[in-house]
Amino acid sequence: MTYMLPINKSIFNVDCLSLLERLPEESIKLVYLDPPWPTAIEFNNDEGEKSYFDFIGKILQQSRRVLLDSGFVFLHWSPDLLVDIKLIFNQIFGEDACIAEIILKKHRNFIPHSSVTTRHESILIYGKSKAAKLNKIFLPLSEEEKKKYALSDGNRKYMFKMLTCPNKGRSTFIWRGYQLPADSQWIYSEQRLDELDRQARVFYPEDGSLPRLKVFLDEQVGMQLGTVWDDIPCRTLLKERDNYCKQQQPIELLERIIDLSTIPGDYILDPFMGAGTTIFVAESKGRNWIGSDDSSVAFEITKAKITKLTKSEFRCYTEEDLSLFPFRNYFYKKIVASVDEINSIVKKLNNLYLSFDDLKNKMNIKEDDEDAIIKSMNDWIDVALRRKDEIIGYDEYVSLAKEWVVNWALLEEESKEFLPSAEFLFKDIQSRKCVDFSPAILQYCKTLENEILKKLFEAYHTYIYSYSGKISVNIGQLIGDDLTISETREFAKKIQKDDSKYTLGQMAFILQLLKSDGNNLKQSRLLQDFRNFVLKYFEKKIVEKQYLEKIEEINKEFRKKSAHPYILDLEQAQKCRQMVKECMNDLILNYKVNL
Repeated sequence: MTYMLPINKSIFNVDCLSLLERLPEESIKLVYLDPPWPTAIEFNNDEGEKSYFDFIGKILQQSRRVLLDSGFVFLHWSPDLLVDIKLIFNQIFGEDACIAEIILKKHRNFIPHSSVTTRHESILIYGKSKAAKLNKIFLPLSEEEKKKYALSDGNRKYMFKMLTCPNKGRSTFIWRGYQLPADSQWIYSEQRLDELDRQARVFYPEDGSLPRLKVFLDEQVGMQLGTVWDDIPCRTLLKERDNYCKQQQPIELLERIIDLSTIPGDYILDPFMGAGTTIFVAESKGRNWIGSDDSSVAFEITKAKITKLTKSEFRCYTEEDLSLFPFRNYFYKKIVASVDEINSIVKKLNNLYLSFDDLKNKMNIKEDDEDAIIKSMNDWIDVALRRKDEIIGYDEYVSLAKEWVVNWALLEEESKEFLPSAEFLFKDIQSRKCVDFSPAILQYCKTLENEILKKLFEAYHTYIYSYSGKISVNIGQLIGDDLTISETREFAKKIQKDDSKYTLGQMAFILQLLKSDGNNLKQSRLLQDFRNFVLKYFEKKIVEKQYLEKIEEINKEFRKKSAHPYILDLEQAQKCRQMVKECMNDLILNYKVNL
């Protein structure tokens, strides 16, 4: 019998990968990683170094999987190894996912493979998506900064601040009779200056010089936390020590990390919990937590620490207990961990370009334009699938496709051909253990392209040309202005010529312009009319930002990349398949079929 793994307030005496592989996806807000650092012996051995980085790569892949979209990974590391660890991080999270690198004073004994040593450690912060936003933390003013507030207004201390700044071509008006020099402007609007004056916050010097602003000490929230953390202990205080390991982190450091990345109720995971400082702080701050360590000593120390801190119930598990719970994910990408590997891959990529050119020649593809290449590739795939009646078990893929969508009857007739063939290509490529799933990905995209084309764009053309006389719509007036607007010109030309053949890329671009907050929609009569048409036959979700951006992502990340020498692997094919499925079902579910 198997069970769902409970994750609320649990500690595990297990190998951390065994735990990570069983945790549910998108359940954790903060993964805090302070792994054991490699020794000089490991880095004098190529196999040892590779094994260590493979291990870290797997930890980071699983960490990303279990994170919420708004979640973070915080990783302690040494600048001596930052090049390698960032290479691994960027492959798993993406180069844009690095939010910050925190600088800490160095306090661990570490012998890197380089002879260069540094005087600080780093904490790398990566977010899973753009939704990952750190909380704002303000540090109190230092005594030196407080001394600047030397003036007194009754019981309140204050200092003066200039109300002007270098001229940037704005706010150069005359205020209270003060004419600014040509090189200056007010830092506030006239209305804000009037408000400050009413609050008696403006000081007028007797010598007639420019007025200044009173800034009160008791209103200062302090300086926002930066990336150099030199205001907290770099070593664990003696009273906090558990004498388990030298790298035990100070409570104050973990308090800051948890305050910066979570709020009460969030889930925190520490796969290398050691003496349990993260777990201790998480519990004291009202967070949910999960910790693991393969050391029974660390497990017992943490267990005793939490028992002493709280009367709340928490769970304890061993490897034997963990074996009762099913694996959620144990598939890993190969990760490049060194510059030498990158150089090797560059050579392979150069060969891949040549191989792709050869493939294009075999497919009789001569074009350079993306859409032209995709059309040729689609034609090539269609020819390959033309005799699908000879494919053993093809009917099974039709049945599989029928389970794929919420209402098969509402699918366009062409889509009822494209979707089963996409499923067949996906399974066929997978069974042959091929690395590139581009043909299947193109066929999934083609199915979505056909649905949007038939249900939205061709339907709109039919509406314009079949009923324009009855509703007194003049097509010339409808598209006149749009022919002069760069963003809508191509759409207007297609309406003008009644050319209703669009690619997914063209449709994705036009649909992006339909977002209600866009300037293009406000100035385009054509877009407004098209949006009204869509809303007549579909629920509002179809023109909302989240849905439209998903279509654009499918076009950009999957369809377009199929036209280039990219290897679109199984994971990318599965992601494309899921996103296309969601978009198609949303299109069908939001279709007002009774009209």
